[in-house]
Amino acid sequence: MRLAAWCLAACVAGLPTAAAAAEYVAIPGGPFRSALSADGAAVRLAAYRLRAAPVTNAEFLSFVKANPAWRRGRALALYANEGYLAAWR
Repeated sequence: MRLAAWCLAACVAGLPTAAAAAEYVAIPGGPFRSALSADGAAVRLAAYRLRAAPVTNAEFLSFVKANPAWRRGRALALYANEGYLAAWR
């Protein structure tokens, strides 16, 4: 959970004021079973908040410009595979 909290904090820290003021909804904590899990085991997720609307391309571009660690070729492999930002020119 600390890793997830760090990731969220890192992402939110670079958002412009308009994006940071976006509407968020509360997601209650509880058991979660991923369809991608090989063993099908459930994990318990803590409650969190999620934006009510998707991040726009302009907001994400602003975030990437403000946070060089998330630029193509710089993001940690833990968070981004070889296709990260492939559609961006």
